Amino acid sequence: MKKEYCFNGKNFILKPLSLGLMKDIMPMLVKLRKLIYNYTSDIDMTEVNKARQNIADLEKAKEQLSEQLEGNVPNDERLHIINRINSLNEKITLYKNELDNNNDLSEKIRLYNECSALAVYELFTDPALIKPVLGKLLEGENTVDDINIEDPGSIKFVSEVMTGFFLYIRKNKTG
Repeated sequence: MKKEYCFNGKNFILKPLSLGLMKDIMPMLVKLRKLIYNYTSDIDMTEVNKARQNIADLEKAKEQLSEQLEGNVPNDERLHIINRINSLNEKITLYKNELDNNNDLSEKIRLYNECSALAVYELFTDPALIKPVLGKLLEGENTVDDINIEDPGSIKFVSEVMTGFFLYIRKNKTG
């Protein structure tokens, strides 16, 4: 069931995701990427990204070892694989703890997230950009022309629609 979005008694739903829709909203996505870059490019995320990449690499190695356990593996090798998985789990926990407990890294992550949010707010509050995007994203009995983007209730409506859209994209990327 598709989620309905309501604005001043008018109901809308997101159009189905398609290549045409993605092409139509590409200018908005490009602007969002540029805004995020503008707001975050001076934040050195090298250590954070390194820790995140280490976690991802260790998770992948753990997954590969777990897949080996599903096969017909002799008990002595099975024990060796389990010990390696446990060792990887310890390393993953160490890196995650470093991200969570290292004040410098936590502050960089917080700052990056806040600056990214500012970029999103700037994008979503640009009436000249957002109204045409809504027209491309939404369908229903009413048209987007019925939406007064200057109405105070439009902030919540735009936020819900755009959040729904980005979650929809993410869900369809990951299956």
